[in-house]
Amino acid sequence: MFIATFFAFILFCIIYSDQIIDKVSQYQSYDITDMARSLALLLVAILVTSDRLNMAITLSFPLVATFILGGDRVNMLAISIFIYLVLREGKTNHPAVIVIMAYLSYKSLDFIQNVLAYGTGYLI
Repeated sequence: MFIATFFAFILFCIIYSDQIIDKVSQYQSYDITDMARSLALLLVAILVTSDRLNMAITLSFPLVATFILGGDRVNMLAISIFIYLVLREGKTNHPAVIVIMAYLSYKSLDFIQNVLAYGTGYLI
């Protein structure tokens, strides 16, 4: 199954390579400061979880993508992965996880307000 999925992914990348390259060139960042939030999340994730190696490997891919593509959308992916892994391990009562969730809940209020007012949450 993995091999079929892998080849389907490769085929998709070949067929849509022009669109993928165009999209990546629009979002290129190469800014080390964009990685600060992802790196902080990685450090907290390693602190919180019991399977540190799995968490480090899993969150290292969004960390690299943040450097290349910028932080906003990639950090949302990293947070989603982090929350999934924390939920799977049952570590949601850890104080660091509660602080992250409280911060994201607070930040989501402005995001939702921008979506309702302007149709997008990503305002420059």
